[in-house]
Amino acid sequence: MEMNTIYQGNPAIKIRKRVIKDT
Repeated sequence: MEMNTIYQGNPAIKIRKRVIKDT
C-alpha cells in the first residue's frame, strides 16, 4: 500500500501491481 504512492506517477506500474494483487 505504501508503495502505491511511489507508483502513483506510473499508471502502467499501478495497473500491473493491481493485477498481481488481484491474483
